[in-house]
Amino acid sequence: MNKIILLITMALLLAVACNKEDKKVNPTPGVAQFSSGGGHTMLLKTDGTLYGTGWNDRGFLGIGSATNPNKWVKVLDGVKSVTAGYQETFIIKNDNTVWATGRNLSGNLGDGTKDMRTSFVKVADNGKAVFACRYNTFILKNDNSLWATGKNEDGMLGIGATPAETSTFVKVTDNVKSVAVGTWHTLILKTNGTVWAVGFNNGGRLGDGTYVTKTELVKVADNITAVAAGYSYSLLLKNDKTVWACGWNDVGQFGITTSDLGVPTFIKVAENVNYIAAGVHSEYSVIIKTDNTLWVTGSNGYGQLATGNTNTLLTWVKAADSVKAMSAGTAHLTIQKTDGTLWAAGANDASQLGTDEATAPKTSFVKVVIP
Repeated sequence: MNKIILLITMALLLAVACNKEDKKVNPTPGVAQFSSGGGHTMLLKTDGTLYGTGWNDRGFLGIGSATNPNKWVKVLDGVKSVTAGYQETFIIKNDNTVWATGRNLSGNLGDGTKDMRTSFVKVADNGKAVFACRYNTFILKNDNSLWATGKNEDGMLGIGATPAETSTFVKVTDNVKSVAVGTWHTLILKTNGTVWAVGFNNGGRLGDGTYVTKTELVKVADNITAVAAGYSYSLLLKNDKTVWACGWNDVGQFGITTSDLGVPTFIKVAENVNYIAAGVHSEYSVIIKTDNTLWVTGSNGYGQLATGNTNTLLTWVKAADSVKAMSAGTAHLTIQKTDGTLWAAGANDASQLGTDEATAPKTSFVKVVIP
């Protein structure tokens, strides 16, 4: 009798095992993109979900309120790319529409108003990339045409001296690859490798050999693969992997010492570099070299250079190894290592470092809690 019961039990177990469906566990989506802004950070995952953390008192995160969550919050699905500006955020959805949220102080959301938005509003179609700083925004469209909105003081939109401001996107030029938006000046990298500059030129930040403000685009360089712009200076990455800088070097933005604090022509400041960045509306520079080491220089008031202190750096200092990507905010820096992990340093008063808690500034890199 016991043998019969045992045989029946084994048969039932075998039947269950044979008819059991394999349950596939979906892996946690990885990081597709991250962007550090004035006091917030946006994270886009490979499945198109968008998360935000940090300051939100002007609706930067697009979560429908103007309160700081002090932790990662899910914002949207179906997102293709994200750009965190100084007090704004822009996304491109899977259908290539461009959406914006945030302060909108100068009409720089491009929605036809100067009203603050706490949720994303559609501002354009056919978007390929967005570039933003404090007062203005540029959209690169799929046909490589460039469009701009916001403050046009000193002609920094590249559309001439007038109007002084616009709240809708105006066409600037064609055949554009990338843009670097400084606080008062703009660099435009064209598809042929030339760079064109416009706007306020105090300290020689346009790199045209003068200190004269330009309200029309002026060519300043050839053979360029990337551009970056801080508050008062400019960086170029040439196709030979050298970095060149112009403008103010009063707090070590160049990573080398110069006899003049304002340099009106581009000078070589680094070599063997793959990527360049300048802090949003800020005065520090970051590069990733060809060996994946991260180097930093310049202003460091919140410890964003991850050197263990808040001392200003006048020359390049190595801050990390095995780095493949970075995003430089105003007072915080986020990096991605070659193993896919995210790390951040600097101001964290609203958890913009992605630590899921507001803390004092972090002067060394801390690991980001990926949602």
